[in-house]
Amino acid sequence: MLKKTQEGVWVVKFPVYQGGDVPSKLLQELEKMSLNLQKAVLNSESLEVHITNAGYQSVQFFRV
Repeated sequence: MLKKTQEGVWVVKFPVYQGGDVPSKLLQELEKMSLNLQKAVLNSESLEVHITNAGYQSVQFFRV
């Protein structure tokens, strides 16, 4: 899911959380993918990456 907030920040949500700590390898892969998305699609605009459960409820987020 990708949308732009009223503040002009893009938010992408990845429904990959299954409980417990999010594995560092998964975080690294999401960060790499998000940086590519930011550069190739969003014209390097601000991007906030949310790790969510299956219901798209955020459990962790970071900015790139």
